[in-house]
Amino acid sequence: MWRGDSNSDDVVLDSPPTAFLAKVDPQMITSKMNDAHENRQQLVSKLETILSKNRAPTLAGLRQIYGLGSYHPSGFALYMMGELRLSEACPDLQKPHLEDITGEKMASQIQAVKQQLCSSP
Repeated sequence: MWRGDSNSDDVVLDSPPTAFLAKVDPQMITSKMNDAHENRQQLVSKLETILSKNRAPTLAGLRQIYGLGSYHPSGFALYMMGELRLSEACPDLQKPHLEDITGEKMASQIQAVKQQLCSSP
């Protein structure tokens, strides 16, 4: 979801109505799609609130599972660090080995998070 992908359960709701649904009221379908989107946004908001309140275990998970501070941090770890404003993880981005990241996209994502959250580049 962090990259905009749909859950497999939501693919039908994200897809435009097809010809075999022509007899269904389009306003009802739109309403259901809007409700599903709103429910998803509320769920994501609640999850982010929980992760923000439990910063230490969140950071531990980002480090252990998603490689934050390692030689190959995942884009998800960097995204969550920025999204949750986890400035206490800035030392994980200050490690010298991250200066030698060859992937331009990853290097720019690291720089963006450092600029957003960390006082020194």
